[in-house]
Amino acid sequence: MISYASTNPGLSDATAYPLFYRIVPSDAIQGPAGADMMADGGVTNGSLAILHMTNDYGSGLADSIKAAWEDDGHALCGAGMQGYEDTATDFSALAQSVVDNTDCTAVYLSSYITDAAGIIEALNDKGYTGQIYGGDGPAGIGLYEKLTDNSMAENMTVSAPRAGSTYGTFEARYDADNATIGSIKTYVLTTYDAVTIIGQAAAMSGAINDNIKTTGTGFEGSSGLLTFLDNGDVGGAGYDICTYGGADESYTCGKYWTAIGGVQDSS
Repeated sequence: MISYASTNPGLSDATAYPLFYRIVPSDAIQGPAGADMMADGGVTNGSLAILHMTNDYGSGLADSIKAAWEDDGHALCGAGMQGYEDTATDFSALAQSVVDNTDCTAVYLSSYITDAAGIIEALNDKGYTGQIYGGDGPAGIGLYEKLTDNSMAENMTVSAPRAGSTYGTFEARYDADNATIGSIKTYVLTTYDAVTIIGQAAAMSGAINDNIKTTGTGFEGSSGLLTFLDNGDVGGAGYDICTYGGADESYTCGKYWTAIGGVQDSS
């Protein structure tokens, strides 16, 4: 399997998940990116709550965010870190917990799009006026399709895997028709690369797994230069930091994060 979007840190275990490769980096890297994103946005010590799904993705990302936040010398607010089933549809109790703890002026959502929209609406119903952040799960303009009122997303900020220097013509072809295609650009590019690597490996003689390793070494992909590590991971090119405009349905990625440079302006 070559995944275009699987970011669970547990998938780095090559013994538990042999023959698994991914084009995007582990959420273990997204933890420091998320912590720096929130610090750059003005979130301070003792003001952050983390709400997360209890599935592998939600728990793994939330743990990474919490660890990075605490490594930076920060504590969570009174609501702390709370989980919910990924099938949940009622988030009123979670929202009430955040509102009841008045020190909680920022919330990080380790969620997918549908549940993130539900939590945003529940927070709004409870009169929450603080900041909202998230990872790549709810990232993208698709969030607007899930909200009953797009203004609720105003100034919400998320991190999503950043494409590296592109190779070939696919990115340009996507850009020329992105209004029709939609979706998160990074994942369109990584999907293209995953399919291309599979196709090239399948066309070669010999064992498919060996061919994937060979093809995925120095692969000049539309999402960047890729090399699979022994456990199937890639290093990645950092994360875009994107903010929702709200009622105008804009989605602007004005900053990005890298492990070496931290948060930087896209310009």
